[in-house]
Amino acid sequence: MKIKKLLPAVLAALLSLTVIISPLSIHADEDDPKPTSIRRLNYSKKTLRVGQKFELEAYARPSDYDDDQLIWSTSNKKIVKIVSRDRRDDDITVKAVKTGKVKITCRIRGTKKKKTCTITVKKKAKKKYTKPTRIWVEDRYTDVDVHDWEDIEYKVYPRTATNKKVTFSSSNKKVATVNSKGYIYGKKPGRATITLTCKDNPKVKAYVHVYVEWDDDDDYDDYD
Repeated sequence: MKIKKLLPAVLAALLSLTVIISPLSIHADEDDPKPTSIRRLNYSKKTLRVGQKFELEAYARPSDYDDDQLIWSTSNKKIVKIVSRDRRDDDITVKAVKTGKVKITCRIRGTKKKKTCTITVKKKAKKKYTKPTRIWVEDRYTDVDVHDWEDIEYKVYPRTATNKKVTFSSSNKKVATVNSKGYIYGKKPGRATITLTCKDNPKVKAYVHVYVEWDDDDDYDDYD
């Protein structure tokens, strides 16, 4: 009987203790110390090309500081803008917008303590221009049925060629035609040569010799 009477009192005491301790515990977890100084940034100077992104990171004291106390800013957002959604953190991502020079600053909120990184933005690097030197074709000789299509399998070399566009032409359009995508169409029995020419270097050519014939399963009278 005594145990039954004591049980409600014990439960009430435990509940009160939980209410008192819980806020304190939560408060202790959230109460990280404010940084006292910024030791350095991962870069003090950096050169970027227009369009490039880059991550800056701050190192502060003490080691368990509250990173929400660090605030980032740019001296000219038209040249380099901060693309991170949260500017209160120990790291941010910036993007080079146009040529020029700016300072990205990280400071401790409510103080004059800060570190800066000077970013110089240059124009985009020009791609190296490479002319095509060869066209490879899988089949130099191919058969095409009348009123049927056949595609040309080809590759332009070197692989690093700046412009790999190719034009196609037929030596005998009455026998076979070819479209801009390299598909051959057989019109009537006979022979034709399809010429592939590099648009960026017309001296580079390849040839496909075409023989157009009736399909053995066709009824020739249907085409008269």
